[in-house]
Amino acid sequence: MGKRIGIVSIISIVLLISLGSCGSETQTPEPTAQATELVTTSQMVTQQVTTAEPTTAELTTEQITEEPSTVAISSEWKDMYIDYISSIDIGAGMEKFALIDVDGNGIPELFYSSGFEMGGGSISTVSQGQINTIRTGSGGIFYWNSRVSCIVGRQGRYAKKVFYISGGTLQCVFDGAERAQSMDFDMDNPNDFTYSYRLDENSNYQDASYDEYNSAFLNAFRENGKVLVNFEYDRASVFDAINNY
Repeated sequence: MGKRIGIVSIISIVLLISLGSCGSETQTPEPTAQATELVTTSQMVTQQVTTAEPTTAELTTEQITEEPSTVAISSEWKDMYIDYISSIDIGAGMEKFALIDVDGNGIPELFYSSGFEMGGGSISTVSQGQINTIRTGSGGIFYWNSRVSCIVGRQGRYAKKVFYISGGTLQCVFDGAERAQSMDFDMDNPNDFTYSYRLDENSNYQDASYDEYNSAFLNAFRENGKVLVNFEYDRASVFDAINNY
């Protein structure tokens, strides 16, 4: 009887030890709803970062590296010049022309000389779809640094003018008047003339000594570096020169 009780006791102790071991094993818990939500939010943030649009700096860099676009110059100026030349009377048949891009805007100015003093000449430009023409003498026209100098007149009465050309527009920046004091004058003697000038065509002329007059002219047009306009085309060849420009 005592032997049986001892065996039962031993079995009980073994069972207790087995149960204690099972209870001490670590179990991995199932993720809670809150943890699942945090993981999902993190994934969403990661996706948003990796799919973000280019930054302003990136767009600016792309814009800078683009090749600049070129603006085509309309050829309507060619038709305007051809129409203007066609309207000029043939006269003595000594007409001469020149094409010079004085202001560097891609459209040349048209210079015309009748070939004789009485006929004079002209300078034409094109701006905003219109042709602009001013009368000049028949020769002695110079250009320098977007400016043109010319003398108009005869028999002791002369007008010396300087025009600034920009974008096809003509702006008078010096308008001088030289008057011989008698018909017996020497063109190379300043004392034979009286002088007056204005700095635009809307002002009044002011009398001046030769030195004052010449100084005002040189402020508007530098003689050093000036280029004489070469009238290289006649009426027959100027049309081809315009079309092939």
